[in-house]
Amino acid sequence: MLEAKIRMELQRSMMLAGLEYHHPEDSKRTDTGRPDILCINGAVVEVKKIDELIRKEPWFDPTKISNTQRRQLDYYCFGRVFLTFLAIGTTFGNPRRLWVIPWTDWVAMEYALQHQNPDKFRIQLSNLESFTEYEMTWGKGSLWTFPTDHPILKVAMPRHENEWQPISIRFLEDK
Repeated sequence: MLEAKIRMELQRSMMLAGLEYHHPEDSKRTDTGRPDILCINGAVVEVKKIDELIRKEPWFDPTKISNTQRRQLDYYCFGRVFLTFLAIGTTFGNPRRLWVIPWTDWVAMEYALQHQNPDKFRIQLSNLESFTEYEMTWGKGSLWTFPTDHPILKVAMPRHENEWQPISIRFLEDK
């Protein structure tokens, strides 16, 4: 299973949660460091997968987040003040697992783990299990559900029509 499948499943779940998103085109002609999902609501998500070939003790190689991607995530997080997340999921197991972790929490974990073992720096699946508040629930029909208090949902507060009023000038419609 490709990383793109995880991204598409996450986008579907984001849409159902009220998040409006845009996935920039992936091609050799575009900026490869651009995050995978840009939310109109003010969130940015980079999607990664835990390699399914390593099933005995699954781990993630942090170098799979390129320096260009890291610069972009730092820029959106600190330069643009967007809510910035790393979505990292498994493509194996039943149920599959997916975490949508704030970028600042991910970086703090990386620093702590690199300090503990600088020669063999890996993110073990067990390291991710400490992020229970950011783990999504796998449901039927390839649908993930955000925890009710997940920070990404704070930007998804759509208002119903009776809660706001248009302020722009209205003109007669052409017939």
